Amino acid sequence: MMPATIVLTGRVAAIDTYESSNGSAITKIRIPNDVGFGDRKTTTWWTATLFGKQAEAAAKYLQKGSWATITGEPGVREYTNKQGEIKTVAEVQASSWGFVGNKSDNGDGGGYNRTPANPRNPKPRQAPAPMTEAEFNDEDLPF
Repeated sequence: MMPATIVLTGRVAAIDTYESSNGSAITKIRIPNDVGFGDRKTTTWWTATLFGKQAEAAAKYLQKGSWATITGEPGVREYTNKQGEIKTVAEVQASSWGFVGNKSDNGDGGGYNRTPANPRNPKPRQAPAPMTEAEFNDEDLPF
C-alpha cells in the first residue's frame, strides 16, 4: 500500500532549525489550516519536518509570514504535556517544499518573481470590456 500524501499551502507561522545528533539539519515549520468561517471556523496546526539539505534551504529562505507549499506524508501523534493533558499533533514528514507567489506576495524577499519583467511593455494587460446586451448575439455561441 502506498503512503498518503498531503500538500499544505499557507503562511509560515513559525520556523525552527536545529541539528540532529549526527549533525544533519532538521527544520520544523508550523502552518495553520483554517476550515469554515465565522463561528464555525476551526484551525488545524500542522507541523512539517524537513531533513538535510531541504531543511537547510528552508531555514535559509523561509521565515515567519512567508507563503510556502509543503508536500509529504501526514500523521497524527499524541503526547502528554507537563500538566498531564493528552494533546494531539498533526504532522507532515515533508518530502519537498517550495515558494508560493512572488516576492511582493511574501513581503520578505523569500519568494521568486515568476512573472518576467517586459521592458518594452511595462504596463499590465487589461481585460477587454464586457459585452453589452446589444453586442451579444446567440449565434456567436459555439454550442
